[in-house]
Amino acid sequence: MSDLKRIERELNVFNRMGVREVAVLDPIFFKDADRGLKILELIERICPEIRFEIQSRVEHLTDEIMQKISELKIALEFGIQTLENEVAKIIKRVNKAGIIEKNLEKLNHLGVEFECHLIFGLPYQTEHSLEKDYRFLARYTSTVKLFPLVRLRGTALDIDINYGLHDDLVFSPIFPQEIISTRWMGSKTILKMKKEVRK
Repeated sequence: MSDLKRIERELNVFNRMGVREVAVLDPIFFKDADRGLKILELIERICPEIRFEIQSRVEHLTDEIMQKISELKIALEFGIQTLENEVAKIIKRVNKAGIIEKNLEKLNHLGVEFECHLIFGLPYQTEHSLEKDYRFLARYTSTVKLFPLVRLRGTALDIDINYGLHDDLVFSPIFPQEIISTRWMGSKTILKMKKEVRK
C-alpha cells in the first residue's frame, strides 16, 4: 500500500470515528511539497471539519501549500529554535531569516493560525540574542513559546557537548536533563526563564 493510500484510509477512519482534532508530530511534514499538498487535498476531500495541528519548518511552505492551509482548519507549529547565525551553526540548524519573514507575513495575510518555538540555553546564545529572536517573531504572532535546552543522548549536540562544549554547558543530571547554566547565560537567568515558562 502506498504512503498516500495509507493516509487516506487513516483519514477515513478519523472521519468515521468523529475525531475532532489531530496533532501531526512531524517537523518535516512539508519537506516534500508535492506530497504535503496531496495530503492537504485528501484532508479537504475526506475530513475538512477536523482541526489539524501540524509541525513544520517555515521554509518548507510553498505559496500553494499556504493557500491550501488557509482554506482548512489547520494550525501550524514552527520549531525555529534560534535565528542567530552563530548559535544556529553550532547546533547545525541554520534558519533562513528572509524566507521565514516572507512566509510568516504570508501566513498572517492569509489568516492562518500558527505559533513559533524558541530554545533557551543554547551554546553561544545570550539573553540579548534570545530577546532579539523573540522580538522578531513576536511581530508575526502573539504565540512565541520558549523551551529549555534538553540534552538528548546520541544527538549531534550531545556529541559536541562531549567533545568541546562540556565545560560551557551544565545540565541537570536528572531526566530530562535540562540546561542549568551556560558560559553565555547564567544560572539565574535560565532559572528565571524556566519559572516564567512554567507559570
